[in-house]
Amino acid sequence: MGEARRRGSREQRVGAAVSSQPTPESIRASMGFPESCTFVGYVVHLPDSDEFLAGASEPESGAFLYKYAATPDLAKIYPDFRTALKIADGIRKHRTVVAYLFDHGTQWLVGFQGREPDWQIA
Repeated sequence: MGEARRRGSREQRVGAAVSSQPTPESIRASMGFPESCTFVGYVVHLPDSDEFLAGASEPESGAFLYKYAATPDLAKIYPDFRTALKIADGIRKHRTVVAYLFDHGTQWLVGFQGREPDWQIA
């Protein structure tokens, strides 16, 4: 019990994990994206199939409906990391990663943290 108390509540642990996430500006710099690209929001990426979550709903209790898109311009964009992470964690059948979406005029740039794909242009 002492160890659980020392770690804090679930909400505190999730809050600490979210606050330790890199900022969009640091992702832009680490990926080598141009300064002129604009951060749009967070998207859920399925790295194994190289698809993006286009929508998620629960039409009835316990039944989940997910739609996937081949390109990031069709992806559902989340304004904050926590919301995107919550949706990504709910997808149990596929491996998911929360990615950073940037607009660069006629191209979309997708930035990843860690060891996921370096970047993608669409």
